[in-house]
Amino acid sequence: MPIQTTGAPGWAVTPVGRTSLENSLARELSSSIAIDDISFSKPEYYSTTAFNGRSFGFAPRKARINARIGRQGQQFISLFVKIPHDREIEAYVLGRRLGLTRQPRVVAPAVELYGPRGLQKAFCYLYTTGNTLAGLPLTEQEEPSEKNPVWSSRGLPNDILSDLATLHAATIGHASAYIKRGYRESSRLLWDNRLTEMELEEFFELPQMEERRSRFEPLLTSTLERKDELLDLVFSSGQCLIHGDLRPANILRMSDDEFLLLDWGDFSVGSPVFDLAPCLGFDQLREYGEIARTRNNSFQVPQEDALAAGQLVHALASLHRLNKSYLGGGEGLFDEELTPAVFDGWLERIEAALGYL
Repeated sequence: MPIQTTGAPGWAVTPVGRTSLENSLARELSSSIAIDDISFSKPEYYSTTAFNGRSFGFAPRKARINARIGRQGQQFISLFVKIPHDREIEAYVLGRRLGLTRQPRVVAPAVELYGPRGLQKAFCYLYTTGNTLAGLPLTEQEEPSEKNPVWSSRGLPNDILSDLATLHAATIGHASAYIKRGYRESSRLLWDNRLTEMELEEFFELPQMEERRSRFEPLLTSTLERKDELLDLVFSSGQCLIHGDLRPANILRMSDDEFLLLDWGDFSVGSPVFDLAPCLGFDQLREYGEIARTRNNSFQVPQEDALAAGQLVHALASLHRLNKSYLGGGEGLFDEELTPAVFDGWLERIEAALGYL
């Protein structure tokens, strides 16, 4: 019989899964552990499922464990639960081999769960409550300083920057080998097709777009008209392994100087610019390049115009995704990800990126 859980109806942990968690946590915390109760957060209905026209939500993401730890008595432990794609597991394995420091530390690689689709396996890592970069109060999103190490959406924490540079430079010459092994490719042709299919009118079906149409429409028109130039710039540095979904919502701020890069489910082959565009500041390109060249002296560091082109392509793709989610019934996602302040920030970013070109 499975170990019943609370918080997510239909989800439970098998006895084998509970034993696996106990053993893994005992090794991690260097103390004997007995789990008394596990409660999952509710499944989340986010953009990936909505964008692909599916009505079911992601599996529960967070678990709260009530456990007896050695002689310390009862304590609560927070875990992040992932039912992974094969590529996501490989991302963690390769990350350890390359020496990446800001990936979550997996404590249980194969926990058995019962869910709506039957028996599934998940991996778990310790979760520390904190804000993602996307969740920081707007009043804190200023330029970073020694006294205020908070990062805006236009800058990456140093350790995240270092991990990206290491990942990109170490794999830049091996894209074809990874594609042969079955990695998904975010190719130039794929992006050309995506941009070609985009219709300007669809963007103005978003609730906040109509009132901003006079400012947005010429920006989007100019961007789509220059798609060939933009894609040439984006792919000018070649292809490598990329995180694939690097955005402020996937960077967890655990303390003033400690961050984690979450959600490697879109780990794939693509242009390094796609990882840099959502968050990297133009003034960080030099530091990124210096770190990358310590791993691969021949690495061609993207220039400012390539980063600007990537920001424009990323902006179009994200608006397209949100529009599809909204039309598919994902109003909650839209309201969560695109507040009026964030929407106006997008306008500023698009205008700034066009200025670099």
